[in-house]
Amino acid sequence: MNKKTAILKWLGLISIALAFLLAATGVFAGGQKEKGAAGKTTLNVWYHQYGEKGTHEAVGRYAKEYEKAHPGISVKVSWVVGDYNTKLQTALAAKSEKIDVFEKSSVSLTMVEAGQVVPLDDLFTPEVRADFSKKAILNDTVKGKIYGVRMLIDSGAFYYRPSLMKNAGLTEPKNFEELYTAAKKLTTKDIKGLFLGNSGGASMAFLLPYSNGNDKWISDNGKSIVFNTPQTVEALAGLRKLAKSGSLLIGAPQDWWDPSAFITGLTAMTWGGLWEFPAIKKEFGDDFNIFPVPPFKAGGHPATFFGGWSEMISGFSKNIPQAKEYIKWMWLDSTGTEIQIDWNTGYGFHITPRKSATKAAEKLSGDPRAARFVDFTGKWGLAPSPAGNTLWDSVMNSAYYDMVNKVLKTDKPVSGLVKDGAAVVQKRLKDLY
Repeated sequence: MNKKTAILKWLGLISIALAFLLAATGVFAGGQKEKGAAGKTTLNVWYHQYGEKGTHEAVGRYAKEYEKAHPGISVKVSWVVGDYNTKLQTALAAKSEKIDVFEKSSVSLTMVEAGQVVPLDDLFTPEVRADFSKKAILNDTVKGKIYGVRMLIDSGAFYYRPSLMKNAGLTEPKNFEELYTAAKKLTTKDIKGLFLGNSGGASMAFLLPYSNGNDKWISDNGKSIVFNTPQTVEALAGLRKLAKSGSLLIGAPQDWWDPSAFITGLTAMTWGGLWEFPAIKKEFGDDFNIFPVPPFKAGGHPATFFGGWSEMISGFSKNIPQAKEYIKWMWLDSTGTEIQIDWNTGYGFHITPRKSATKAAEKLSGDPRAARFVDFTGKWGLAPSPAGNTLWDSVMNSAYYDMVNKVLKTDKPVSGLVKDGAAVVQKRLKDLY
């Protein structure tokens, strides 16, 4: 081999080595293309396990539709079985990057201060705000910033059968005393007059004081507990009176969130969720109606709860712009109207957060009873955290319900129990903030 041939051979070998090296590191155009094809942005989206048949398949279908419209994005849906909230909080506390989008019933100041959620104000254009439930936006707002996009709204009402009311010489209750009287008169040896859940009335723990004008649990400055009021004491004393009246169904096979006690004739009236509406309608047709918690007395107002779920973006996501675009497409673009109607009325029964979607949803607007549900929820719905207060936490909630259970199960003065409960919650507020 002459010198020239040897040099050419070595140059060839070096060229081959460089080609392999550059290809491996993606410097060649071909290497970049392969990396891009295999390296789509993956959005990890968490849902809790919904009970309605078809919901799991629906979120998978939405994800496929989004991927088709956005070729550079892959959507991985995690259907979280079991204690969703604990699993979510554990992941967020660990600052996991494996969650981009997740759903939550409401945002809290604690989540915001921990950097667990991303502000979404830029998604709420004037047009979106005009078409969106104001209460839904407020429920996801902390210190003036919006951290969630509501996917569905849940609410509750009293269900009753007009035929039974008429036979008993009753009309729809207009205040708490009329509700108490109706429960007594509808009670016979075969049927109880009212079902508030197997706890005997804890489901009314916030709503009766709210219907009596106690609209706040924490002061506007966030420093004081303000539910220790005559209105709260009076309302909870009324709840105790009802619980001890002998007219409440206790020990039903399923609790208040299931319509079976009403459908099977164990109770003449029941407190229940909006999601029970289709099953009750299927059973009774035109012989049922609904009403919210009536004003406790003159000067009060109707009441119900304003629940549901919102989608939020993890503050630890590496794909925040893509996650925002995903939420926008799902719930706020024109596609979102179709998805909201399908998601809220195609499987279970919920209120759509967008006014245009509610108007277009025949199941919500076409039945006067459903339309009434929508109306009083928007006007009088109380957020899961009392009055939408983002300072209220699970420890405060437990203390409040402990107080209510003592009201229902003892004969101790209600005013003292409320005072003691408020002191426990006040200490928690001071410790936290």
